[in-house]
Amino acid sequence: MASRMFFKTIAASFLLVYAAPAAAQIVTNGSFESGLDDWMATGAVGASGSEGVTDGALAALFNAADQSPDGVLSQTIPTVPGESYTLEYDWGAYSVNP
Repeated sequence: MASRMFFKTIAASFLLVYAAPAAAQIVTNGSFESGLDDWMATGAVGASGSEGVTDGALAALFNAADQSPDGVLSQTIPTVPGESYTLEYDWGAYSVNP
């Protein structure tokens, strides 16, 4: 009986947070161009340019090669009480069923 492998990846392509009046980006390495630098990463998460990239050359990958779905990325960003912020992100799901 042939074994079947199922690969599933969720890719986060970029994460941007803008301060309302100045529209300055306050997330560091939001498009993962420096891998996971400036991000707190735990679990099954990494950065790759193999699929799911929509901004730059890299994307954050969660659950690559059907790993345990426990990947977490976080980053502390500076905010000012009373200011408005806009969070923009792009994500997608990619799977291969050979």
